[in-house]
Amino acid sequence: MKRLLLAFLVPLLALASLASAADTPLRVFIRSGPKSHGPGQHDHPRFLGEWTQLLNERGARATGGDAFPTAAQLAETDVLVIHAQEGGNIPDAADRANLDAFLKRGGGLVVLHAAAVSRDPEWYKTIIGGSWRQGTTKWLEAPMHLYFSDRSHPITTGASNWAMEDEIYYDMDMREDIHVLAAAYTPKAYDTGGRGNKEAQARAAEAVAKRKGVNIYDVQPQMWTYERTIAGAARPYRAFVSLPGHRYENFNRPNYRAILLRGIAWAGQRANVDVLCRADELGDALRYPEGGPTHPAKAAAKIEVHPEFNLSLVAAEPLINKVMNLDWDERGRLWVCETPEYPNGRKVPNVTPWKESGSLNPFRTEREPEDRISILTDTNGDGIMDKRHVFADKLELVTSFVFYKRGVIAATAPDIWFLEDTNGDDVADKRTKLYTGLGTRDTHAVINNLRWGLDGWIYATHGYSSGEVTSADGARKFGTGGSGVVRFKPDGSAFEQYSSRNGNTWGLETTWDGQIFWTQPTSGTVFFHSLLPESVLAKAKLPGTTAWKGMISNQRTFPAMEWPEQAYVQIDQVGRFTAAAGCAIYEGGAWPAKWNYSYFTSECTLNIVHHQFVQPQGISYDTARESGREETEFIRSTDLWFRPIETRIGPDGALYLVDFYNQAVIHNDTRGPQHGPANAAVRPDRDHYFARIWKVQHKEAKRLEVPKLDRTNLAALVRAIETSPNAHVKKTAWRLAQENHGAAGARALAGIQRPPIGSKVEQRYAAARAAGTPAQRQAILDEFSRATDDWTRSALAAGAADQAADYLAEALNSPHGAALGSFVAAVSPAVAPAGASRLVQACAARPGPLAASIVRGLGVRTDLPAPDTAAQAALSTLIQNPDTAAAALLLAAKWDTSPARATSLADAARRAHAVLADPSAPDARRAENAAALLALPAERAAALKKIGDLLADGKSSDALRTPLLITVGELPPAESAGLLIDAYVRSRSGAVFEQLLKRPETALALLAAVKSGRVSFADLGTANIDRLRTHPIRRVTNEAAVVLAAAGAPSKEKQALIEQLLPEVQKPGDVANGKMLFVGACAICHKFGDVGIRDVGPPLAGIGAHGPAELLAHILDPNRQVEPNYTQWNVTTKKGETFVGVIASENNATLTLRNQGGDTEIKKDDIATRDNTRRSLMPEGFEGLGAAGLRDLIAYMASAAKADATGAAAPRTTSAPAAPAAPVAGKKKKAEPIPTSGPKEGGRNDAPLPAVTPITWEAGKTRVLIITGGSSHKFAEFFSKTDSATLKAAGYSVNATEDRDQAAAALAEADVAVISVNRMFFDTPAYRKAVFDFAARGKGLVMLHPGTWYAFPYWPELNAKIVGGGSRGHDKLGAYKVNAVKPGHPIMQGVPASFDVIDELYYMNAEPDKIPPGTAPIEVLAESSPSQRFNKPHPVIWTTKHERARIVGFTLGHDERVHDHPAYRTLLANAVKWASGKN
Repeated sequence: MKRLLLAFLVPLLALASLASAADTPLRVFIRSGPKSHGPGQHDHPRFLGEWTQLLNERGARATGGDAFPTAAQLAETDVLVIHAQEGGNIPDAADRANLDAFLKRGGGLVVLHAAAVSRDPEWYKTIIGGSWRQGTTKWLEAPMHLYFSDRSHPITTGASNWAMEDEIYYDMDMREDIHVLAAAYTPKAYDTGGRGNKEAQARAAEAVAKRKGVNIYDVQPQMWTYERTIAGAARPYRAFVSLPGHRYENFNRPNYRAILLRGIAWAGQRANVDVLCRADELGDALRYPEGGPTHPAKAAAKIEVHPEFNLSLVAAEPLINKVMNLDWDERGRLWVCETPEYPNGRKVPNVTPWKESGSLNPFRTEREPEDRISILTDTNGDGIMDKRHVFADKLELVTSFVFYKRGVIAATAPDIWFLEDTNGDDVADKRTKLYTGLGTRDTHAVINNLRWGLDGWIYATHGYSSGEVTSADGARKFGTGGSGVVRFKPDGSAFEQYSSRNGNTWGLETTWDGQIFWTQPTSGTVFFHSLLPESVLAKAKLPGTTAWKGMISNQRTFPAMEWPEQAYVQIDQVGRFTAAAGCAIYEGGAWPAKWNYSYFTSECTLNIVHHQFVQPQGISYDTARESGREETEFIRSTDLWFRPIETRIGPDGALYLVDFYNQAVIHNDTRGPQHGPANAAVRPDRDHYFARIWKVQHKEAKRLEVPKLDRTNLAALVRAIETSPNAHVKKTAWRLAQENHGAAGARALAGIQRPPIGSKVEQRYAAARAAGTPAQRQAILDEFSRATDDWTRSALAAGAADQAADYLAEALNSPHGAALGSFVAAVSPAVAPAGASRLVQACAARPGPLAASIVRGLGVRTDLPAPDTAAQAALSTLIQNPDTAAAALLLAAKWDTSPARATSLADAARRAHAVLADPSAPDARRAENAAALLALPAERAAALKKIGDLLADGKSSDALRTPLLITVGELPPAESAGLLIDAYVRSRSGAVFEQLLKRPETALALLAAVKSGRVSFADLGTANIDRLRTHPIRRVTNEAAVVLAAAGAPSKEKQALIEQLLPEVQKPGDVANGKMLFVGACAICHKFGDVGIRDVGPPLAGIGAHGPAELLAHILDPNRQVEPNYTQWNVTTKKGETFVGVIASENNATLTLRNQGGDTEIKKDDIATRDNTRRSLMPEGFEGLGAAGLRDLIAYMASAAKADATGAAAPRTTSAPAAPAAPVAGKKKKAEPIPTSGPKEGGRNDAPLPAVTPITWEAGKTRVLIITGGSSHKFAEFFSKTDSATLKAAGYSVNATEDRDQAAAALAEADVAVISVNRMFFDTPAYRKAVFDFAARGKGLVMLHPGTWYAFPYWPELNAKIVGGGSRGHDKLGAYKVNAVKPGHPIMQGVPASFDVIDELYYMNAEPDKIPPGTAPIEVLAESSPSQRFNKPHPVIWTTKHERARIVGFTLGHDERVHDHPAYRTLLANAVKWASGKN
């Protein structure tokens, strides 16, 4: 009873103590010390004097002194504030005992700056959660940003990030159980586990040396709390640590003062942490501090606006948060989509949560999402919104919406929703999913900027996060939605790619005359006009015709400021557009006429809004800057946080800007920092609170009343369309008439006098399609013959496709003849099979070049019915005519296989041989006759000999060689390989090389020629060697690895090369020679200034602004960091051909790949497989240029960038890029070397790295080290905990770790390693060496489940030498059997001959051609039942042959259903025993 009473009284007494404390003044003792450092730094006496006075004035009872307080002093203290040089040095045992007693009774600690330094860090970190450790911890006195990682804590509630001059500490010795409140970037620059971008790291290190700045690769705590309950204490004590405080002036910042005062109150257990603060230190003082975000009321003062315009604030936080898009409803109300969840949504962070500012709440992902669509209202008429009503909440990553019926259609990839208000209360009470499957891999490259088209479709821009779109139930498949413009029907019935162009696209406008304009910043060209839908071009088009025209290419920008911090510099295309967003065309009706049809977009990385006039030009438009303002911007700001992301013209005729107001604007960072689950760089500065909407109105604007449209009144809607000068009002009325008035609305809209809808060429497509009489079709053909652009020609051809036979028959009778050749070639493939006979007869009646083109088009068809008698006769006529003979011969060979045809074919073949041999014959005719001869088996051998001679003849033109190669490539490889190799040996032709690479058999023949010495490395060249090494077909890459390695092809480690060459390339180089090298080596893929052939790789504008270290690494190691829209895709056709390139465009019918050889359009129906390699198309091996060549190349790029920035011509004389400055010597210690080991966490879908626990071994037992961790499994639960228990029960001493450095060290002491790790950051030189040394010492290894996967692409030796192969796929989780193959082996002892599991069935060594050469053999002990994919068994348990080690492989182990299985437990114990050698 006494114990129960005591247990009851203790918490009551504690509560009473807390209540009493709240009623009494907080007692504070400031432990100070003498001043140290320079003026204004470490002024501890001043702090003691001023803060003692301050605290007493605020109601506390404060004292202090320069010595550690006595027991008596501590007895009168609630909070001990330590602010003294090395204040953590408390060596006296009595002082420590006094401190322990003080903390035990709940006394609080506040530790400032150098007070976190102790000579006994092991003890001190148990007191405050972390400590400076001599020899490890470093400092940097420099400009810094303080970033808050937890704004829900009482100390930091309402606080914003800010910049200041102070000193950061990093590499402190920290406990895992601290609670981080704020952090800062550090100067550290290191390789992110082998995937970092060394050039950017070097550039940042250079900036650190020059400006004493920080980097973007590492974030460490600068402010934290720590709570610990000392044994016997009633409650935990509280410690608050804040490292800023080097410069005394920062203690006078109202916001920092408030945070420290809160920290003191919190440490003193006060419920109201604001008890010591003044009102003017809270609220806005915390939210809008100096060096941080600017108050909305003051923000306009930092924004420079075109002198003809006024800027006014419409809405801001706290009313709105992270607005991404806006629109006005029929009543003129402003609606916004708010996306505070951006960029990560509720995805689970793959780093320690406090590091991940990309998540609204990284500590809690199992919750309702918090994005919403809201209605804003100005209730007092002052022009500023002051009321918000939420229409739809609980959305995730909503990017845009359009109004539809009684609600909105919203884009929340992967879904599109109709959010409906069924009862008129302005709340969405019904939600209908319309589409799903949209891409989400990168959340800033998803569907965005929805806009209604006048045609009843909803248009949207879309980034490179492509997806396969389906109906909501998955029953209807609509194809790929990807980069460019997509459109869909509001009823869920149709979704299609409208304009396809590789790149991230953000911003769309549909104009009153139905034009589609859009913004895409990442490809070098910013502004686009859609001319024809992809679905139209899929019918017929001239080669190379795109759906769009691009404008504003490679133009300079003129921001007001440049930010020196690495976190806020422009990364790619420096000085140009890299993140342009928003697309507004002015049709507002309020501004002076000169502004009509102006284009407005933003560039948020540069804090600008850009403007150009849009002017009609031919069938499309062109743009021009305003005269006199060519070197400035429409709007630009000196506020770092000003981040405009959307431009929109409102119903009042004003331009509206959405300001995302954020420090961070970069999403994915090509410099190589860690990236989170939404492919956003892990940064500490992503905000989820601020938002601004700005209104830009011309000073002479007409006042437009915003009408309230009545959806039920058709006459009023028509009147608004006819009379309003504002396009937004017109388009809204148009939509309402379509939605609400059915046929009557359609008739009313058809009667309105208005410009034609759609582009000029789209109108020509409609005209061609509508032509129903011979005269009308002839008029279309006349128009085609006069057309001067391929868009018009393609539109007319596509419009003719549905009547292909009729149009082609008319073309044969047209007087325009040769002018219709491209029309006939484009339309012929569209002829219906049943019309082929009639068309061949028509060609025979009018033989000539057009007839040949028609027959040629039929010759590639495989769906034609057998020819009738009339068609056979017509073919005979065509074969006799020189103009049509070759095409007809080819068609006859495929189509008419009747015995009667043989004689006429023989006669025609003799004539074809003569044409092929005649050098005076036109190249096209010779090539076509060659194709015809190859189609005739009896003529093939003779034809091939002549073709081989022509291909090897250097005098043969490309016009002859290219079609010959294509024709030869159609032959079986057994017939074509020898000819192509002979041609390459004799000519070294790049075109022949391309053809050899298309098929694996011919690529292998080329490698055989290399092996035999017929082809040398010099013949191949650097780029082609790399392409053989990275061929899409595994058996080719395997053979290339063997052949090229044996022959001594260069293959040094990249970083070693960079380090070796860097001193050389920093010397002066020859710019003129560098330009020649660029032309020869780079211009085939890149445009740079006036040099270059095509845009295969990323635009290089501004690339020279980067330092020589960065440029060198870009050149020598292009695969370190590849932009997602420039990764190489491998496409294999059903015929077995392979193509590689970046995807330039894609629609539902075709995919266009772009590489060094140009663009290749592939029909999707012909594609067998397509794989994203995640590699750059840029070849490796440019070290072959040598140090001098690389130096000259870099000098040219740097000088060209300098000339471009100044407008001057590039120098012709020798110049050198600026070399990194020598490190600035610190006052305290020398600069530390840059670490090379990289981070340990942050891979895609990786679980956070758990805390490291010490490794201890039990004496006398076999030591088993479990190395585990990574993605897709519960490693801590099953591989660490469950397997440890299994092995401990079997008598082993077991330790488990997910830390690669601990694993590498512990392997030196272990007997057996059980490895189940797939965490990408384990691939470091130290860990590699530790594993291979472990095996070389004859130790035991058990490679378990993910440990048998091909998980480390840059470490193939692990699979080859340790695993004995590996797996690249598995059946879905399900039931299968494990059957013993060698039941007598010791590992199989006590295991059933057959048992059932529910697991992932790994395809271990399922495809022999994909097993790397030199892989160690394995002995299979147990295998699976047949897999679903391969329908054959696969190894489940095996041993790998090794000269020293004993190695066991397991594919079992996905989850608890296996780890708890008796057979698995027996196998694991047996495997460890066998591997240890103690059987």
